Amino acid sequence: MVGQGMADNPMNALIIPSKEPLEISPPQTVGITQFGSYVEALSGIIESRRLVEVCTGNENSDTEQFCKDTVMSIWHYHGGCHVNKVVDHDYKVLRVDALRVIDGSTFSFDSPGTNPQATVMMLGRYIGQRILQER
Repeated sequence: MVGQGMADNPMNALIIPSKEPLEISPPQTVGITQFGSYVEALSGIIESRRLVEVCTGNENSDTEQFCKDTVMSIWHYHGGCHVNKVVDHDYKVLRVDALRVIDGSTFSFDSPGTNPQATVMMLGRYIGQRILQER
C-alpha cells in the first residue's frame, strides 16, 4: 500500500556555471508557461569564491552537449498525494484510520505556486478547524 497512487510534478533545472562570483538572490518567478509550470530564476551559491577556484565556467561551444551535461530533473514536493487516490476530500488517507495528509503534497496541477507556504498554512488551519467542529 505504501506509495500507491503517489505522483509528483517534475522540475527541470539548467545550471550555468559562472567565472564571476554571483550575488545570492532568492528564487523569483520569471514566467508561467501555458501549461501552468512556473519558470524561476535564482543565483548564488554558498562559498562562491571557492567554486571559482575549481570551476572554469562555461567554455563549451556545443550547446547540445552543454544541455546534456547541465540540464537535470528533480522532483518537487507538491502534487504527490492525489485526492481520491491517496487521500479523500477531507484529506483522510484512504484505507487508514486516524491519519490525514494536510500539506502541499495534496495539491493538484492547479497549485497556487511553486512554494505556496501561506496556502499550505491556511489549508492546515482550515482543516484543523473543521476537525474541531466535527468533534
